[in-house]
Amino acid sequence: MRENFANFATTQLAASVAASDTTFSVTAGAGSQFPATGPFLVLIDTEFFLIASRSADTFTIQTRGFDNSTAASHSLGASVIMTATASMLNHLWQNIADTFHPDVPPIQSQLSATGVPTGSPTSYDTEFESAGAWTIYPASPSGGSIWSINTALRSHLLLYRGGNDSTLYTAYVPFTYSGQFVVTTKIFDGISIAQNGSSSVYVTLFVSDSSNPVSSADSGNRVRCETVFNGGTGQNSLLNYGSRYARTLIDTAGSASIIGPLVPLDPSLPVYLRINYSGANFRTYIGNGTTFIQLVTYANSNFTPRSIGIQFASGGINLSQTSAVDFVRFQLGTTGQAYGP
Repeated sequence: MRENFANFATTQLAASVAASDTTFSVTAGAGSQFPATGPFLVLIDTEFFLIASRSADTFTIQTRGFDNSTAASHSLGASVIMTATASMLNHLWQNIADTFHPDVPPIQSQLSATGVPTGSPTSYDTEFESAGAWTIYPASPSGGSIWSINTALRSHLLLYRGGNDSTLYTAYVPFTYSGQFVVTTKIFDGISIAQNGSSSVYVTLFVSDSSNPVSSADSGNRVRCETVFNGGTGQNSLLNYGSRYARTLIDTAGSASIIGPLVPLDPSLPVYLRINYSGANFRTYIGNGTTFIQLVTYANSNFTPRSIGIQFASGGINLSQTSAVDFVRFQLGTTGQAYGP
């Protein structure tokens, strides 16, 4: 919900208000100090009112006892004050990325037909201050590997993979929305190879048709946008022969296919991955937070999104991997402007 605001808006009740009233009036002419349209919040005594609309000096109430306050009676002349609440401010801070870029959706909410956010944030949108509704699997890593949430690297989801660990690590959240959406993540990843032979590590943003993608990791359908560190061949071969690139894969009944280009990436910089769903097609993107480049368009066929997630995979042994997910930004929409740049 995006509230409207006005500075220095304060007045008094023109008549008493009962605990069950759905409207109230203020001093004649003073209503114009408040926003012309809702929603906005006012405080009367110790009760927060969520206002749906205002007509001159008459306020129509959407919610009484907002944000854990208590609906009560209020006397003629009680102060009516424009306000903000703890839930509103917490919402703002929880939905601004530590490294905010304006092209990364800053809030998680349903959009109206005109692109105006409504509704409330959900568990899809996260900076990993805590796991929350996300499942971290396996919760207990193998020896020499570490899962970490709310790390000293601000609020990243961090994976450090030990040299002999080939486990597939997944962080995911079930997904129930059936309309258009765009999901964006910012990741940092790295690799250290100490062997003769090729090795690779992967960090993947995915949308799956399974609500529990770790129970049948290879048998469902997915769209994957991922980065790959390919170690090449030879001791410390990454700098000599290896590469880092982005790619798109489609899993159909567990069978993976690479589609579209392999796009070179600077091995020392973070990258933004994005999956965009129109309700009919998936599109994958990479970017730097300001500019995004489309990789592929995939015509969806009998694919209903049921979860979104991040995966960390390895394609070799005797290597270590350090990867950090800064945030996952998820925006719902009902118009074209809501789901693509």
